Amino acid sequence: MTNKKVVRGFLAVLGGIVLCAVSFSLLAAPSPKLRIIQTNSAGDNIHIIDPVTNKVVGEIKGIEASHGIAVARDGSRIYISEEATRTLDVIDGKTLSVTKRIPLSGVPNLVALSPDERRIYVAILPPWDDLSHFRRSGPKPAAAWT
Repeated sequence: MTNKKVVRGFLAVLGGIVLCAVSFSLLAAPSPKLRIIQTNSAGDNIHIIDPVTNKVVGEIKGIEASHGIAVARDGSRIYISEEATRTLDVIDGKTLSVTKRIPLSGVPNLVALSPDERRIYVAILPPWDDLSHFRRSGPKPAAAWT
């Protein structure tokens, strides 16, 4: 075996070790802070909770009867459906203040972001007076007696 082959083999092994070390260090790197966002449909505030300490670390105020919620992957925006005003509220992730209220066609329910986060989907509840989606029921014709 020549010296060149030994050196190449050594470099290949060393390169593999370095790649493994980098991979494991990336896995061990601290992940973004995990937070629980708790809506409050009976009030006008939303609490942000740290699950490690179980303490409230933030509060979004001024959203009455919140329902659905979605958060951008980077945490820069929070989207909340507000039943009282029939709007989708856009919240700044740092200041926790409402930056925009988007009017909706009805009472909003759940909120979802598309995988590329270019679209926001909001489920709209049908109005209570619209019964067209229910199966019609009524008296059945009486059986003929013979």
